[in-house]
Amino acid sequence: MTDYILRSFTNQAKEQKKTIGDIVLDYEETHFQRNKKDIINRLENSFTIFAEAVAKGLDGTYAFTNLMFNQDSKKLQTTHIRILGGALHKACVYALAITENNLNMGRVIACPTAGSSGIVPACILAVSEEYGSTDLEKYKALLAAAAVELSIVKNASISGAVHGCQAECGSASAMAAAGIVQLLNPHPSTNPDMIDNAAALALKNSLGLVCDPVAGVVSVPCRKRNATSVGTAFISAQMALSGITSYIPFDEVASAMHEIGDRMDTRLKETARGGLARTMSGKEWEAIKDGLLHEAIKKKKSYSDILMEKTGKSQGRKHRP
Repeated sequence: MTDYILRSFTNQAKEQKKTIGDIVLDYEETHFQRNKKDIINRLENSFTIFAEAVAKGLDGTYAFTNLMFNQDSKKLQTTHIRILGGALHKACVYALAITENNLNMGRVIACPTAGSSGIVPACILAVSEEYGSTDLEKYKALLAAAAVELSIVKNASISGAVHGCQAECGSASAMAAAGIVQLLNPHPSTNPDMIDNAAALALKNSLGLVCDPVAGVVSVPCRKRNATSVGTAFISAQMALSGITSYIPFDEVASAMHEIGDRMDTRLKETARGGLARTMSGKEWEAIKDGLLHEAIKKKKSYSDILMEKTGKSQGRKHRP
């Protein structure tokens, strides 16, 4: 049975002639008994952490680098062949940078999860930079994304172990699409419905997406899937901003994701026992990781200690450690 969370926010927004971002700000004040200043401070801190993660990811200097790491964010940022537009290109770069920072144990971001950490921050940061949005507009965009997340949590899950990657990158792309609409359409008369449509269009595109991390590491295919999910968020937001609607409202799409996730084989839900993790190359990486773990046990060291010893030698190259 569907819990119409986002529709409730949408109806309130229409009645009060406010945007979804405004309504969620009110919700934070009343539901959690927080004053507006505290909420703004928390949001400001979140964006500081987002920006730091992007900077750290693009810098690429870490105490150690994890398995299957390449500095893809820098490659994408500096490529001479560009087919993506300004904000979309920047958002893809940011998404990769944030996930690289997570992978290599920078300050870990979970928005909504570590595996999908780059999508929402990247989209809001890139679009706000492109359009010169104010800090408050960015904060409201994140709150609009939170409204989408709340519906998912009530109707399904944001965990790959429960519903596959549709629940992680799929959820994040829907949240990001909502955030983009909040940034670019602050008009109360159309903002609520456009946010619902953008989120629905994005999540529908991700239904059935499995979670199959190679060697059990949140790297492949997770990091690059963050970048492609940014594309889904941008396209879905653009369609909604153009007046294109979803025949199925968002809350019902989230409910459908729950049904699909329940039917999904457990081998395809973050266990590394199916999908890409069971390919020949996937098994090779698993063997490499197992070798590092055995080395750590033999030397009575931690897995991270072993990785630190090997950083700069053969991480991310053809000849594995």
